[in-house]
Amino acid sequence: MASSYHISRQNIMQVSKAFSDCHKERINEPKSLVIGFDNNSTFLLNPSDGLTKSTIYPPPSSTKISRTLFCMALKRVIVMLENGSFCVYRVHKRSTGKLDSMLYSRSIKSYAPESKSLTQKVTCMSLGSIVPPMEDCEIFSKI
Repeated sequence: MASSYHISRQNIMQVSKAFSDCHKERINEPKSLVIGFDNNSTFLLNPSDGLTKSTIYPPPSSTKISRTLFCMALKRVIVMLENGSFCVYRVHKRSTGKLDSMLYSRSIKSYAPESKSLTQKVTCMSLGSIVPPMEDCEIFSKI
């Protein structure tokens, strides 16, 4: 499906949905389709007509993309790179995504009184809603 929207011959590496809010997620009404290609580009497509809403290119110094997700709370696209760092992009209408910030594994802090920095490389990413300190979680020291 996604390859029909993308004219070039890049291989599709990942497909996911982006929702505008929790209600839309519950009724499975996505705001965008998030399509990641093997050249590290990501397209946000309109699910109803397949038109490109936004294109995201990773920073030139980056490694390959591991995962791309849309965060409803931040209204940002978060791209996890193979080296464990994160790129946070702002997407607005039909423009190229703009890099808001680049975060590294060491900027993730344990939610504890001592707030220790993470010393390992991040290998996976998932979004969920929890309210610290109710659950064990890791948070960024800056976003």
